[in-house]
Amino acid sequence: MYEGGVRSGKYHGIGTHKSSEGLKMGLWRKGQLVHGKVEYADGFTYEGNYENSAKCGYAKLKYPNGDYYQGYFVNNDMEGTGLLKFASGSTYKGTFKKGKQNG
Repeated sequence: MYEGGVRSGKYHGIGTHKSSEGLKMGLWRKGQLVHGKVEYADGFTYEGNYENSAKCGYAKLKYPNGDYYQGYFVNNDMEGTGLLKFASGSTYKGTFKKGKQNG
């Protein structure tokens, strides 16, 4: 179910989409979410930008287990500098490559 702006039959502008996958809120262009917050049904929460439906740019990601990442994404992967805080209390601040700690 979608509530919000529509242009040429596609989601456009500020809107909210709810489905079995979760809740997507934010700015839509030509039917795709480009910036906003997504609360996934599996417990993950992502807040940031999308490009061609992939996570990109600076963002925040919360894991269901309490871990938290704040940093950069490229094509859905953590990439570049970021901070990963684990629910256990430990942290990693540094670089990431293809979604993994790099350094």
